[in-house]
Amino acid sequence: MNQITLITLLSAAIVFFILRPIYMKDIVDYKFKTLADILAFLFLSWVVGTVLGLLLAMNLAP
Repeated sequence: MNQITLITLLSAAIVFFILRPIYMKDIVDYKFKTLADILAFLFLSWVVGTVLGLLLAMNLAP
């Protein structure tokens, strides 16, 4: 498994199991709850994946 796949799966797991319960408390009474959930999940997965990728790149640099 290459690093990009590992970072993608790890960031999706972090967002789904750790961050999703936190932000779902804020969008309980929202009209477009499903759309807000999907967009928040995608955005947070992108942010966490970017941070993990930068950390990996800093550790692999000589």
